[in-house]
Amino acid sequence: MKIEFLSKQNGFTLIELLASLAIFSIIAGLVSGVLINSLDNFEKRKNKLSLSQEANYILATLTDQHQSKSSYTIHFDASSKTFKIENNVFGNSKIVITPFAGQKSFQSFTGDMLINTERPLYIKLQLKSTDGTQTYEVETVINRRR
Repeated sequence: MKIEFLSKQNGFTLIELLASLAIFSIIAGLVSGVLINSLDNFEKRKNKLSLSQEANYILATLTDQHQSKSSYTIHFDASSKTFKIENNVFGNSKIVITPFAGQKSFQSFTGDMLINTERPLYIKLQLKSTDGTQTYEVETVINRRR
């Protein structure tokens, strides 16, 4: 009678439980690795996009000034890493801007630079995240509309 009672029990053996636990652990490890990598990649892309948007905003402001005025002043303060176009100030605690500008070629400068809009403006911007992991660089020539 006792033998019939043991043979009718349904359930999992210890080996089956250990095998399923091992498989679950492997799957959980793989999934968490994928999630961590995707979050890291998302953060990098977000920082790169932020640098790109800042550069595009600076270039749009420069283009507007260059096409609507006869002359204007740009200012770069190397100590605070801020770039100023007339009354617009660019740069923040997360982005380091290094501009190169000139009327004939790219030139590094600090302080004020008077821009005559009758001639093209050669501009090169290097934007870096303050942690140094991301860099965005753009160079272009801005002409006045005729």
